[in-house]
Amino acid sequence: NMVAMLVIFAFGVILALGTASGLLAPFNEWLYNSVPFFAGYREPQKFACLIVIAYAYFGAMATAYSYKWLSRQPRFKEYSFAAMTVVFCLPLLSAPLMFWGFHGQLAVADYPVEWYAINDRLDAECTGDCVTLFLPWHLYMNYSFANRVIANPAPKFFGSYILSSNDPELEGATAYSTTEAQKTVQQTILPKLAAADSTVIDDLRASKIKFVLLAKEFDYERYNYLSSLPGLQVSIETPTLILYEVTP
Repeated sequence: NMVAMLVIFAFGVILALGTASGLLAPFNEWLYNSVPFFAGYREPQKFACLIVIAYAYFGAMATAYSYKWLSRQPRFKEYSFAAMTVVFCLPLLSAPLMFWGFHGQLAVADYPVEWYAINDRLDAECTGDCVTLFLPWHLYMNYSFANRVIANPAPKFFGSYILSSNDPELEGATAYSTTEAQKTVQQTILPKLAAADSTVIDDLRASKIKFVLLAKEFDYERYNYLSSLPGLQVSIETPTLILYEVTP
């Protein structure tokens, strides 16, 4: 058991280092790109939970050993139970907001019904090499249905044909893998869209982008010009989403 916990601890340390730098960065990058489980490897600190498990195991062993040692000491024997009670309560006292949904910070939220309708439409029409560009172009932003800032849920909800931002927009944050398609959007397509450059339609077609899906969240108003851009037509508009189709 002790050896297993040491392995878990080492594994947690390696993964928590992330892909930004260091000798283990290439290994973590490979895990992120090749192993399905690691698709959620946006924040490497998530794997610190493995370190916590090891801490809990070895902490429990140390507590049990301390209790046995105190029980054998004539001077401390009568205080051993009280001391262990304090040790047991320390984790609860150090994080009192864990209870009741972390003081109301954790709550279940469902997607708007329009998301399901658009998903059915995309599943029916976006096949093969079809790509759907998701806007606003942010990795993290506030979504009204979640009532907080969250990571963009579109790729998981709508499917792998969604092309969305992977840029944390935090200075110095480099532990994010960016595809060529994402670079093309950020460096070429978005500037042309902002300038209402009609040649952007050719770039969309070249990138096999058939649809542009705009969520009416956060700063979506900055994309209002899409409705008047030649080559884009509104296919579906709902209270929370606008689906544009790139015309042939």
